[in-house]
Amino acid sequence: MFYVIMFILQFFSDVPDSVDVPVTNTLQSECIESVYILRARSETLEELQLDHSIEPSSTLSISFPWGFLRKIILLSEDGTVYSVVNHAIPSNPDTMKIDLSMKEFGRILERVYGSHPLLIGNNSGVSIDSILLIGDSLPPGNLLGCNPLMPSEYVRFWLDTPDPVTFLFYSGGYVSEELSFSTDPDTIYSISNSSFFHNGEFRRTQQGNYSIIVANCISSHDIFTIEVFDEFGYSLLFQNVIENPLGMWDRIQLFTDYPPSFVVCSDEAIRTYSLDRPDSTTGCYEFDLLSLDFDFSFPGGR
Repeated sequence: MFYVIMFILQFFSDVPDSVDVPVTNTLQSECIESVYILRARSETLEELQLDHSIEPSSTLSISFPWGFLRKIILLSEDGTVYSVVNHAIPSNPDTMKIDLSMKEFGRILERVYGSHPLLIGNNSGVSIDSILLIGDSLPPGNLLGCNPLMPSEYVRFWLDTPDPVTFLFYSGGYVSEELSFSTDPDTIYSISNSSFFHNGEFRRTQQGNYSIIVANCISSHDIFTIEVFDEFGYSLLFQNVIENPLGMWDRIQLFTDYPPSFVVCSDEAIRTYSLDRPDSTTGCYEFDLLSLDFDFSFPGGR
């Protein structure tokens, strides 16, 4: 309720434009080099003016705008991100303490290179190790930093340009196709398994009445066998590919005489993976670690 009241007051009350907030760095070995804010009704990131960096165990007074802030982002000297979400700056603020509880960990990663937002979700089944931008005037090197982008996580880039930019995503030595996105606060872009399919080969088997495509998106494991079942659990097809395993990002088109319902694969360690439907965008049965069949028995479970 306190945050709601402050949010309303900033539009109807005579309040100060800015407030000096004591910010204490309780981190043991990291200096805070820059601070950014996202106001309540803004989609543009603003950098606050610091007189100097905030050394460990020291305090610096920083001028914040009065009122409700959607996010405060603090960057250390090595690029580590600390953040505060939905924070109110009152007229008489308490000391803001920067500690490890504010450290970025999963959910939405923030990478600040400008003020315009571009949000990308990892809809693939693999972790993204690094992300590069293509263009002379764009930030060089790996924009992701030391934290990988895990499946179902998001990264929000703040860029200087509102123009479309082209990304390359890297995972386990594989590189995605080039993907172009524009900074837009209302759009969530995504990287999917299909962006890596060009790294593998596409195979076909004999013809049949019904066709399915199986894709290996399992990190560091080959598919050795594929079995297709109907809705009653009867096997329609067993494909042994041990002599020429389906490597990562490889796809194979299979045919059955009757409608397929679910597919089971196994890898070189005889682990099994199951899917009861293809991906809605590619039409492929995309096997990754999320489709692994877990054996919860103990201690012999996988």
